[in-house]
Amino acid sequence: MKRKQHLFPLTRDYFLKEYDDVFTGIGCFPGAPHHNETNPKVPPVQHVPRQVPVQLQQAYMEELDQ
Repeated sequence: MKRKQHLFPLTRDYFLKEYDDVFTGIGCFPGAPHHNETNPKVPPVQHVPRQVPVQLQQAYMEELDQ
């Protein structure tokens, strides 16, 4: 199964252009844009993706491709 190669860096503008069907129409919240307040003293964290068991990898890839 061949995966799509993305342009780097993956920017906001790239995602909005590449996946415009996801960010328009159904699924958008009505009203004013939402804003989350965060504490600037708390550093951001990035967790590693959860591993998928080998037996389920094919099913995961098929679901992601849809």
